[in-house]
Amino acid sequence: MKHKDIADEILELSDREFLGGNNFLVSAVMILRRQKKELADENFRLKAQLDHLQNHNAALVNVSADRLLGKMN
Repeated sequence: MKHKDIADEILELSDREFLGGNNFLVSAVMILRRQKKELADENFRLKAQLDHLQNHNAALVNVSADRLLGKMN
């Protein structure tokens, strides 16, 4: 999320007091906490995807090496 989007969301929520806080800073902190959790979840998902791709790449390298060795023998 871009900084402008965050600022717009904070202003919108502070106007409506959507998060239950009657204070601009309370709303901002609550938004930032939610975004921190979302980013941590995305980070975990991306790390899992990276591990999967690294394993897949290693398997392809092994297959390629086996084929190359087979052609040499």
